[in-house]
Amino acid sequence: METEIADAIASGVASHTGALAPEAVAVACTVASLGTDQHDAVTRLCTQGNAIEVLVGRAGTGKTYTLAAVASAYRAAGWATIGVAPSARAARELETGADIGSFTVPRFDHRRNDHPLTANTVVVVDEAGMCGTVDLYHVITTARQAGAKVILVGDHHQLPEVQAGGGLANAIAGLGDQVCELTINR
Repeated sequence: METEIADAIASGVASHTGALAPEAVAVACTVASLGTDQHDAVTRLCTQGNAIEVLVGRAGTGKTYTLAAVASAYRAAGWATIGVAPSARAARELETGADIGSFTVPRFDHRRNDHPLTANTVVVVDEAGMCGTVDLYHVITTARQAGAKVILVGDHHQLPEVQAGGGLANAIAGLGDQVCELTINR
């Protein structure tokens, strides 16, 4: 499954999936009062056009605040945003901190049945470094089959996943310099 995740990442590079107009993204960045690394991350996540994007940062660098600006830019452009996380606590924090309706990985399928994913959906996978490979593969392939954009978020130096994993680290390696990183502790 790691190979399939790597293939999905490689095939989605520069696919123009979810590439918003830079002017629209600039408005979201201005409203949010972002730091320079956050501004760069929001701009790149929303304009690079990769089907699968990655945002990394250690705890305290403002990942959730950054995601709020990303979600705002996409919602202003008419896109839906949903969040997925390996734990209920992480899903709740993403929902309250970034205003992205969020679910645990197991509830992702139930949510998807009620509100199908489309090519105008952004799926944010928070704490992706703690997702097992099977779960991450399932979310990515389900989202990509619908044409949705996926943003993997986390800290690959954090606690490891309980199940077999390494998906976030592989995504980072696969995207190289297109990975967005928050470096300033806030």
